[in-house]
Amino acid sequence: IFLDAVDFYVNFIMILIGFSKAFSAGWIYGLQDQIDKFGKKVVYTLILSTFGSLLLAALCWFILGATLTGFVVLFLFYGFGVLYCYEQIKKLQADLPKQEHTTRVALLDLFMGNVNELTSELEKSVGPIPKAWPFLVKHFIPQVLLLLFINLACAKTDGGNPIFGHYADYAVWPFQAVGVFVVLLVSCVFTIGLGRPDAYQLIASEDEREFRKHEEEILRDSYIEMSYERRSPVSA
Repeated sequence: IFLDAVDFYVNFIMILIGFSKAFSAGWIYGLQDQIDKFGKKVVYTLILSTFGSLLLAALCWFILGATLTGFVVLFLFYGFGVLYCYEQIKKLQADLPKQEHTTRVALLDLFMGNVNELTSELEKSVGPIPKAWPFLVKHFIPQVLLLLFINLACAKTDGGNPIFGHYADYAVWPFQAVGVFVVLLVSCVFTIGLGRPDAYQLIASEDEREFRKHEEEILRDSYIEMSYERRSPVSA
């Protein structure tokens, strides 16, 4: 029973960590470059409309039980967000009449530019990556994982109680308490790692610390080189 309870509660953490990794790869990577190109309003509006629409739709689906309303809210909220981004990019193009890219190309860059750049960087190390990977890692995987997490968090037992804290109707002590404690413990460890990545350097081996140091130097040199290439004029 202990293993069953702990295994269930660990699912919360595994889904959340998976979402965080996918979100970081698809949306956080290259974020500053996109802000420099399109401005904070456009970039953050796209993020908010993408995940805000999912959150509102999930509220309708999993809590209110209004399936059709959820889809309407999803498409309207996301659609208005994308429309706002489109209009802002059109204004940006109008303010820069000599801009080389069309509005269509600029939209494609907004939706896929950063993750395509990440794919190009990864292919230098791991070889060819499937063409669908950039789209999936930005516009499919994090959204699905977020929905799975919300669905699991809102699930109820046969008795109508929230499944979190009442899994399989096991006794609160020790089974539910141990499971919830595992979730809180891993959440704290994960949150500390996000806020202070160097907090766990003391428990890392000497070889790993040297590898991390070397890796950071390579990434810094690559970033400087990429920034220089972007700013350098293209020869005719």
